[in-house]
Amino acid sequence: MLIALRFLWIAHAIFIVAFLGIVAGLAITAQRSSSSAPQKALGVIALFVVMQQLEGNVITPLVLERRLDVPPVLTVVAVAAMSMVFGVLGMLIAEPLLAATLVVTKMLYVQDVVGDDVEIGKHDS
Repeated sequence: MLIALRFLWIAHAIFIVAFLGIVAGLAITAQRSSSSAPQKALGVIALFVVMQQLEGNVITPLVLERRLDVPPVLTVVAVAAMSMVFGVLGMLIAEPLLAATLVVTKMLYVQDVVGDDVEIGKHDS
């Protein structure tokens, strides 16, 4: 259990660094494209927003559902709820926190209390 929590913190740190890298990349790209025409910068920002929305609201929930049995609707609700309570920081931590909560619940409650065998994550064969 403690090992899982250590890996959760490592994954969280990597996620935040990756997010900041995306924002920095957007800022540099928008600045470079605006040097020739401001419309290009608006196009870059619009494409960034569309891609981030697609990744965050469609692709990631489907991957979590496939790999960790996290229902996509639960992912979207968790992100929305965490963003209302904690703002942008809540949006950043909602998905990892939801996945970790479901894994811990399966391990501590379903496996230990109920006694059912649970599979954490799905593996392609």
